[in-house]
Amino acid sequence: MPGIFLALTVVSALSFTLALGWVILQWARADREAERAERELNEQLKRIHESRTPEPPASPAGRTEPAGAEV
Repeated sequence: MPGIFLALTVVSALSFTLALGWVILQWARADREAERAERELNEQLKRIHESRTPEPPASPAGRTEPAGAEV
C-alpha cells in the first residue's frame, strides 16, 4: 500500500511541476508580446509626432541672423 502513495506523490509532484512550468512559459510569452506591442505603439506615436511637427521656415538667402540684425 505505501507504494501506491509514493507513486501518487511522485505523479502529483511531476504534474504540479509541469503545470507550473507551463504557466511560467505562458507568462514569459505574454510579457514578450506586451513588450513588442509597446515598442510598436511607441514607433507609431513617434511617427505621428514627427508628421505633425512643423518644419522650421527656411532662412532667406542662407541668412542665420534675425532679420533686423545689423551685419
